[in-house]
Amino acid sequence: MYINITELLRLKGILNDTHGSIRDNLSGISSEISSINGNLDSSSLSRANGDMLEKISALSNIIDVNLDKLIAFLGEQIDKYQVTNDEAKTELYNLVNTISETFGAGGIILLDTANINNADTSEAVPEDTISEVSPEVENSSFADLSVYHSNPEKGFVVTTGNPTFDVSYEDRDLMYAVAAAESDKSYDDALAVSSVILNRCSNPNWVRSFGPTPKGQITGKGQFSVYKGPGVGAYAKYTGGNVPETVKKAVDDALNGVRNCSYMSFRSNSSTKFGNNMITASGNRYR
Repeated sequence: MYINITELLRLKGILNDTHGSIRDNLSGISSEISSINGNLDSSSLSRANGDMLEKISALSNIIDVNLDKLIAFLGEQIDKYQVTNDEAKTELYNLVNTISETFGAGGIILLDTANINNADTSEAVPEDTISEVSPEVENSSFADLSVYHSNPEKGFVVTTGNPTFDVSYEDRDLMYAVAAAESDKSYDDALAVSSVILNRCSNPNWVRSFGPTPKGQITGKGQFSVYKGPGVGAYAKYTGGNVPETVKKAVDDALNGVRNCSYMSFRSNSSTKFGNNMITASGNRYR
Protein backbone atom coordinates (compact mmCIF):
# COMPACT_ATOMS: atom_id res chain seq x y z
CA MET A 1 0.00 0.00 0.00
CA TYR A 2 1.32 3.44 -0.89
CA ILE A 3 1.43 5.85 2.07
CA ASN A 4 1.74 9.59 1.57
CA ILE A 5 3.90 10.65 4.51
CA THR A 6 3.04 14.34 4.15
CA GLU A 7 -0.67 13.55 4.40
CA LEU A 8 -0.07 11.33 7.44
CA LEU A 9 1.78 14.09 9.25
CA ARG A 10 -0.96 16.60 8.42
CA LEU A 11 -3.67 14.20 9.62
CA LYS A 12 -1.81 13.49 12.84
CA GLY A 13 -1.57 17.23 13.54
CA ILE A 14 -5.30 17.69 12.90
CA LEU A 15 -6.15 14.80 15.24
CA ASN A 16 -3.93 16.19 17.97
CA ASP A 17 -5.63 19.58 17.68
CA THR A 18 -9.09 17.97 17.59
CA HIS A 19 -8.26 15.80 20.58
CA GLY A 20 -7.27 18.82 22.62
CA SER A 21 -10.33 20.78 21.55
CA ILE A 22 -12.71 17.95 22.52
CA ARG A 23 -11.07 17.60 25.91
CA ASP A 24 -11.33 21.34 26.52
CA ASN A 25 -15.01 21.44 25.51
CA LEU A 26 -15.94 18.42 27.63
CA SER A 27 -14.04 19.86 30.56
CA GLY A 28 -15.91 23.15 30.16
CA ILE A 29 -19.27 21.41 30.04
CA SER A 30 -18.43 19.42 33.17
CA SER A 31 -17.43 22.57 35.02
CA GLU A 32 -20.64 24.35 34.05
CA ILE A 33 -22.80 21.41 35.21
CA SER A 34 -20.90 21.21 38.50
CA SER A 35 -21.45 24.92 39.02
CA ILE A 36 -25.18 24.52 38.32
CA ASN A 37 -25.39 21.64 40.80
CA GLY A 38 -23.89 23.81 43.49
CA ASN A 39 -26.69 26.36 43.13
CA LEU A 40 -29.57 23.89 43.07
CA ASP A 41 -31.52 22.59 46.05
CA SER A 42 -33.42 19.88 44.19
CA SER A 43 -31.80 16.54 44.90
CA SER A 44 -33.46 14.87 41.89
CA LEU A 45 -32.12 17.50 39.49
CA SER A 46 -28.76 17.24 41.08
CA ARG A 47 -28.77 13.47 40.63
CA ALA A 48 -29.78 13.88 36.98
CA ASN A 49 -26.92 16.30 36.44
CA GLY A 50 -24.63 13.90 38.25
CA ASP A 51 -25.67 11.12 35.85
CA MET A 52 -25.00 13.47 32.95
CA LEU A 53 -21.52 14.19 34.30
CA GLU A 54 -20.77 10.46 34.48
CA LYS A 55 -21.92 9.95 30.88
CA ILE A 56 -19.82 12.89 29.70
CA SER A 57 -16.84 11.46 31.60
CA ALA A 58 -17.37 8.04 30.01
CA LEU A 59 -17.70 9.64 26.57
CA SER A 60 -14.51 11.59 27.18
CA ASN A 61 -12.67 8.39 28.09
CA ILE A 62 -13.90 6.63 24.95
CA ILE A 63 -12.83 9.57 22.77
CA ASP A 64 -9.45 9.69 24.53
CA VAL A 65 -8.82 5.97 24.00
CA ASN A 66 -9.82 5.95 20.32
CA LEU A 67 -7.94 9.12 19.46
CA ASP A 68 -4.88 7.88 21.32
CA LYS A 69 -5.01 4.60 19.37
CA LEU A 70 -5.36 6.41 16.06
CA ILE A 71 -2.56 8.85 16.82
CA ALA A 72 -0.36 5.93 17.97
CA PHE A 73 -1.12 4.10 14.72
CA LEU A 74 -0.18 7.13 12.65
CA GLY A 75 3.01 7.49 14.65
CA GLU A 76 3.90 3.85 13.94
CA GLN A 77 3.31 4.32 10.22
CA ILE A 78 5.49 7.42 10.18
CA ASP A 79 8.24 5.60 12.08
CA LYS A 80 8.03 2.63 9.67
CA TYR A 81 8.24 5.00 6.71
CA GLN A 82 11.30 6.70 8.17
CA VAL A 83 13.03 3.36 8.82
CA THR A 84 12.21 2.13 5.30
CA ASN A 85 13.32 5.43 3.83
CA ASP A 86 16.64 5.32 5.68
CA GLU A 87 17.22 1.67 4.74
CA ALA A 88 16.48 2.41 1.09
CA LYS A 89 18.96 5.29 1.07
CA THR A 90 21.62 3.12 2.70
CA GLU A 91 21.00 0.30 0.23
CA LEU A 92 21.20 2.70 -2.71
CA TYR A 93 24.40 4.23 -1.39
CA ASN A 94 26.00 0.78 -0.97
CA LEU A 95 24.87 -0.24 -4.45
CA VAL A 96 26.41 2.85 -6.02
CA ASN A 97 29.67 2.23 -4.17
CA THR A 98 29.73 -1.35 -5.43
CA ILE A 99 29.11 -0.22 -9.01
CA SER A 100 31.76 2.49 -8.73
CA GLU A 101 34.33 0.01 -7.40
CA THR A 102 33.50 -2.50 -10.13
CA PHE A 103 33.40 -0.19 -13.13
CA GLY A 104 35.26 2.91 -11.97
CA ALA A 105 38.55 1.78 -13.45
CA GLY A 106 37.01 1.90 -16.91
CA GLY A 107 36.27 5.57 -16.55
CA ILE A 108 32.49 5.12 -16.72
CA ILE A 109 30.58 7.49 -14.45
CA LEU A 110 27.29 5.75 -13.70
CA LEU A 111 25.79 7.74 -10.82
CA ASP A 112 26.50 10.81 -8.76
CA THR A 113 26.28 9.82 -5.08
CA ALA A 114 26.58 13.36 -3.74
CA ASN A 115 22.85 13.91 -3.28
CA ILE A 116 21.71 10.42 -2.30
CA ASN A 117 20.94 11.37 1.30
CA ASN A 118 18.71 14.18 0.05
CA ALA A 119 16.98 12.10 -2.60
CA ASP A 120 13.21 11.90 -2.66
CA THR A 121 12.41 8.21 -2.22
CA SER A 122 8.67 8.64 -1.69
CA GLU A 123 7.94 6.93 -5.01
CA ALA A 124 9.26 3.41 -5.42
CA VAL A 125 10.52 2.08 -8.73
CA PRO A 126 7.87 -0.24 -10.20
CA GLU A 127 8.96 -3.86 -9.86
CA ASP A 128 8.35 -4.64 -13.50
CA THR A 129 11.09 -2.21 -14.57
CA ILE A 130 13.76 -4.28 -12.89
CA SER A 131 15.11 -7.30 -14.80
CA GLU A 132 17.60 -9.93 -13.76
CA VAL A 133 20.86 -10.27 -15.66
CA SER A 134 21.09 -13.64 -17.32
CA PRO A 135 24.03 -15.87 -16.29
CA GLU A 136 25.63 -15.59 -19.73
CA VAL A 137 26.27 -11.87 -19.42
CA GLU A 138 26.35 -11.27 -15.67
CA ASN A 139 30.10 -10.60 -15.62
CA SER A 140 30.65 -9.23 -19.13
CA SER A 141 28.27 -6.32 -19.57
CA PHE A 142 30.17 -3.02 -19.50
CA ALA A 143 33.17 -4.85 -18.00
CA ASP A 144 35.66 -3.30 -20.40
CA LEU A 145 34.62 -0.93 -23.18
CA SER A 146 38.25 -0.02 -23.88
CA VAL A 147 38.41 -2.92 -26.37
CA TYR A 148 36.18 -0.96 -28.74
CA HIS A 149 37.24 1.89 -31.01
CA SER A 150 35.31 4.86 -32.34
CA ASN A 151 35.68 6.49 -35.75
CA PRO A 152 33.24 9.43 -35.88
CA GLU A 153 34.23 10.35 -39.44
CA LYS A 154 32.92 6.97 -40.60
CA GLY A 155 29.86 7.05 -38.31
CA PHE A 156 31.15 4.82 -35.53
CA VAL A 157 30.92 6.08 -31.94
CA VAL A 158 30.73 3.72 -28.97
CA THR A 159 27.73 4.60 -26.78
CA THR A 160 25.98 3.09 -23.77
CA GLY A 161 22.44 3.39 -22.41
CA ASN A 162 20.76 2.24 -25.62
CA PRO A 163 17.74 -0.13 -25.63
CA THR A 164 18.46 -3.49 -24.00
CA PHE A 165 17.09 -6.90 -24.90
CA ASP A 166 16.44 -9.85 -22.59
CA VAL A 167 16.59 -12.88 -24.87
CA SER A 168 16.49 -16.63 -24.37
CA TYR A 169 19.59 -18.81 -24.45
CA GLU A 170 18.62 -20.08 -27.91
CA ASP A 171 18.11 -16.57 -29.34
CA ARG A 172 21.39 -15.39 -27.83
CA ASP A 173 23.17 -18.37 -29.41
CA LEU A 174 21.56 -17.48 -32.76
CA MET A 175 22.82 -13.91 -32.50
CA TYR A 176 26.30 -15.13 -31.52
CA ALA A 177 26.41 -17.36 -34.59
CA VAL A 178 25.13 -14.74 -37.05
CA ALA A 179 27.48 -12.05 -35.71
CA ALA A 180 30.41 -14.46 -36.03
CA ALA A 181 29.47 -15.46 -39.57
CA GLU A 182 28.78 -11.90 -40.75
CA SER A 183 31.73 -10.09 -39.13
CA ASP A 184 35.52 -10.35 -39.29
CA LYS A 185 35.23 -11.57 -35.66
CA SER A 186 36.92 -8.51 -34.21
CA TYR A 187 35.35 -6.71 -31.25
CA ASP A 188 34.50 -3.67 -33.38
CA ASP A 189 33.01 -5.37 -36.44
CA ALA A 190 31.07 -7.88 -34.32
CA LEU A 191 29.65 -4.97 -32.30
CA ALA A 192 28.75 -3.15 -35.52
CA VAL A 193 26.87 -6.20 -36.86
CA SER A 194 25.09 -6.55 -33.50
CA SER A 195 24.28 -2.83 -33.52
CA VAL A 196 22.64 -3.12 -36.95
CA ILE A 197 20.47 -6.02 -35.79
CA LEU A 198 19.35 -4.22 -32.64
CA ASN A 199 18.94 -0.83 -34.37
CA ARG A 200 16.39 -2.50 -36.61
CA CYS A 201 14.50 -3.74 -33.52
CA SER A 202 13.84 -0.11 -32.56
CA ASN A 203 13.10 1.25 -36.03
CA PRO A 204 9.36 1.43 -36.90
CA ASN A 205 9.87 0.43 -40.54
CA TRP A 206 11.96 -2.63 -39.74
CA VAL A 207 9.69 -3.56 -36.83
CA ARG A 208 6.65 -3.50 -39.12
CA SER A 209 8.42 -5.91 -41.45
CA PHE A 210 10.12 -8.33 -39.07
CA GLY A 211 9.08 -7.52 -35.50
CA PRO A 212 10.81 -5.96 -32.48
CA THR A 213 13.06 -8.89 -31.53
CA PRO A 214 16.61 -9.80 -32.62
CA LYS A 215 15.41 -13.25 -33.69
CA GLY A 216 12.69 -11.74 -35.88
CA GLN A 217 15.15 -9.43 -37.62
CA ILE A 218 17.75 -12.18 -38.11
CA THR A 219 15.34 -14.79 -39.46
CA GLY A 220 13.44 -12.38 -41.71
CA LYS A 221 13.45 -13.67 -45.26
CA GLY A 222 16.54 -12.54 -47.16
CA GLN A 223 17.87 -10.29 -44.39
CA PHE A 224 21.16 -11.98 -43.53
CA SER A 225 22.91 -14.04 -46.17
CA VAL A 226 24.47 -16.39 -43.61
CA TYR A 227 21.02 -17.51 -42.41
CA LYS A 228 19.03 -19.65 -44.86
CA GLY A 229 16.76 -21.24 -42.27
CA PRO A 230 17.09 -23.11 -38.98
CA GLY A 231 20.43 -24.92 -39.09
CA VAL A 232 21.01 -23.93 -42.72
CA GLY A 233 23.62 -21.42 -43.84
CA ALA A 234 27.09 -20.26 -42.88
CA TYR A 235 25.93 -19.33 -39.40
CA ALA A 236 25.21 -22.96 -38.45
CA LYS A 237 28.81 -23.93 -37.74
CA TYR A 238 29.00 -21.24 -35.05
CA THR A 239 25.97 -22.43 -33.08
CA GLY A 240 26.23 -24.09 -29.70
CA GLY A 241 28.57 -21.40 -28.41
CA ASN A 242 31.22 -22.22 -31.01
CA VAL A 243 32.22 -18.58 -31.47
CA PRO A 244 35.25 -16.49 -30.48
CA GLU A 245 35.10 -14.69 -27.14
CA THR A 246 35.42 -11.40 -29.03
CA VAL A 247 32.08 -12.03 -30.70
CA LYS A 248 30.40 -13.24 -27.51
CA LYS A 249 31.42 -10.11 -25.66
CA ALA A 250 30.32 -7.81 -28.50
CA VAL A 251 26.88 -9.46 -28.67
CA ASP A 252 26.44 -9.49 -24.89
CA ASP A 253 27.42 -5.83 -24.62
CA ALA A 254 25.09 -4.89 -27.47
CA LEU A 255 22.15 -6.70 -25.86
CA ASN A 256 22.91 -4.73 -22.69
CA GLY A 257 22.82 -1.33 -24.37
CA VAL A 258 26.20 -0.79 -26.06
CA ARG A 259 26.24 0.34 -29.71
CA ASN A 260 28.92 1.69 -32.02
CA CYS A 261 26.78 2.89 -34.92
CA SER A 262 23.25 3.83 -35.93
CA TYR A 263 23.43 2.05 -39.31
CA MET A 264 20.65 -0.28 -40.46
CA SER A 265 22.45 -2.22 -43.19
CA PHE A 266 25.83 -3.57 -44.22
CA ARG A 267 27.49 -5.49 -47.02
CA SER A 268 30.64 -7.61 -47.13
CA ASN A 269 34.07 -6.08 -47.37
CA SER A 270 34.26 -6.86 -51.10
CA SER A 271 31.12 -4.81 -51.88
CA THR A 272 33.08 -1.64 -52.59
CA LYS A 273 30.14 0.11 -54.25
CA PHE A 274 28.24 0.03 -50.92
CA GLY A 275 30.50 2.71 -49.49
CA ASN A 276 33.54 3.13 -47.28
CA ASN A 277 31.98 3.30 -43.82
CA MET A 278 34.07 0.61 -42.12
CA ILE A 279 35.20 0.23 -38.52
CA THR A 280 37.95 -2.28 -39.42
CA ALA A 281 39.97 -2.74 -42.61
CA SER A 282 38.76 -6.32 -43.07
CA GLY A 283 35.20 -5.78 -41.83
CA ASN A 284 31.86 -4.96 -43.42
CA ARG A 285 30.77 -1.77 -45.14
CA TYR A 286 27.88 -0.02 -43.38
CA ARG A 287 25.18 2.51 -44.13
